Amino acid sequence: MKAVMLGLDGLSPQILTNALKKAELPNLQRIISKGEAHTLVSIPPVTPIEWTSIATGMNPAKHGIWGFTKIYMGDGGRLKWRYYQSYDVRQPRIFEITAFKGLETLCINYPLTWPIKGNWYLEHLDIVGDTLISPRTETNAGFIEKKYLKYFEPLPDPYKKTVSYIKGLEGIIEEKEYDFVSIVLPFPDQAFHKDAKEVLNIGKKSKATWEEIDSLLDIIAKKATKVFIVSDHGLGAYRKYANPLEPILRYKWIREAKRNPMLLLSAATDFYSYATKIPIRIFQRKYFKEMLYKLSLRKDVIISAGKGAWKGAEASSVGSGIFYDMHDPSDVWIVTFLNETSRERFLEALRKDKASEYVDVRKTEEVFKGNHFTDLPSAIVMPKLYNKVYLNFATSLFLIRYDIISNHHVLGVFILNSPNINKNANKKKALLNDPLTTYDVTPSILSYLGLPIPKGTDGRSIGGNTGFYAYDIGIKLRRMRQKIK
Repeated sequence: MKAVMLGLDGLSPQILTNALKKAELPNLQRIISKGEAHTLVSIPPVTPIEWTSIATGMNPAKHGIWGFTKIYMGDGGRLKWRYYQSYDVRQPRIFEITAFKGLETLCINYPLTWPIKGNWYLEHLDIVGDTLISPRTETNAGFIEKKYLKYFEPLPDPYKKTVSYIKGLEGIIEEKEYDFVSIVLPFPDQAFHKDAKEVLNIGKKSKATWEEIDSLLDIIAKKATKVFIVSDHGLGAYRKYANPLEPILRYKWIREAKRNPMLLLSAATDFYSYATKIPIRIFQRKYFKEMLYKLSLRKDVIISAGKGAWKGAEASSVGSGIFYDMHDPSDVWIVTFLNETSRERFLEALRKDKASEYVDVRKTEEVFKGNHFTDLPSAIVMPKLYNKVYLNFATSLFLIRYDIISNHHVLGVFILNSPNINKNANKKKALLNDPLTTYDVTPSILSYLGLPIPKGTDGRSIGGNTGFYAYDIGIKLRRMRQKIK
């Protein structure tokens, strides 16, 4: 096996450091000590966007993914939304590139690989589809379907789910030899959203899961000459957070409260926290923690599927023509607008409001360059992290909430280990304080594999450039030839 790319969803420098201190991880320690470890900057730190940016080396305006859900104008002028799918990815990803170059490739649980037939290139490529926002698990490899697909079925417990994925991968790579393998594990992200304290502090369940991951790394290190570990974003807890929608919501709050009495409880909590600076939601979570743990992201997706989430369900606005991700509104950076007038109204309201002290809002076309923007006008909302205030789009009355909230943040991790790493890197060994961006991952891995880098990439290879290649044109031409035959 030439290389393995192991994705750990949501792994941050803080969690990695705590895990190395509190768990027995000799294989991970060895991989880091003989390689390089970098912080990885992801903006925006939203799972489907950043895993696609990692795999393409390009920003969302080039690869076309802007969140979990696509908001668009449907027939008859009705605004609709649906989950992004493999068909929506506008650039080939690293596992499709390696397959296109003739490397036998295995891809497991990479976001937006459902449906499998929507991926760019399937020759030399065995895929086990992702379980994050897909209605079912599927594969295009017969032996995997018969013997190993059961390991990748969704489980409500993220710890058991992670271990099951590991066991499934171990069985597959024992049975078949691959040149390049990529797998994304749901840990630590899905466990973090159920119990942030357990994951951040490396509690008993997290420690056991880390040790399972380390055992997998032992197998990987014996089979592969190159090992890459990457995360799409980080995870953390915040003392203060701001709601950028508040300048708009405050004018509609009374009307909304009449329709949704739970907002009254939320407002009372907000006011108490605002006045006393006591994080009251810590006490609320103590009582609701068990109930939240029993909830499954997969269940939410299946419920949404019944509402037509893969075909197109009617979108709902938070007011004044503003729409945000229908899947995960608590950690949204990309906001969509009904029209340009709505966007300008929102931008103007935010500039004049106290919110501008804590968040910066810009049109997406001012931040990203490419041809694949959302169908409707959009903006990116970015927290001014130097104020130690993060974002939360929950409907609330007060701009700043003095609770403790757990959420994504912009710093992930990229670890690489290769026999020729020091030959290619003309610099000192990198540490976690030497940041890269998510766009740098695919160019770096391809260069270490001796393959050219996608033309138009926004990243750079830290292992030396091996030239550029327009993979999108090459794959399309190969497809056309196959259809003609």
